[in-house]
Amino acid sequence: MQSRPRVQSTILVSLALVCAACAGSAEPLAENHACFRALDCQEGLVCVEGRCTADISPIVPEGAGAPADPDPDPEAAPDAG
Repeated sequence: MQSRPRVQSTILVSLALVCAACAGSAEPLAENHACFRALDCQEGLVCVEGRCTADISPIVPEGAGAPADPDPDPEAAPDAG
């Protein structure tokens, strides 16, 4: 049963390496740098298609966030609810 402590230590070392790998980038990445998640990028940038960018058009559906139609009768009294 000498191999059991060796297996346990191997598992612990492997677990420590996995945790270290998931810790994230030391410094946030600038625009156009390769990334895996938004937290990898500098503030104001997101990770789109593996690159840090401020352009979210590839991930936002066309027409999303478009302004609502204006009130057809701007002179009408507001709805008191």
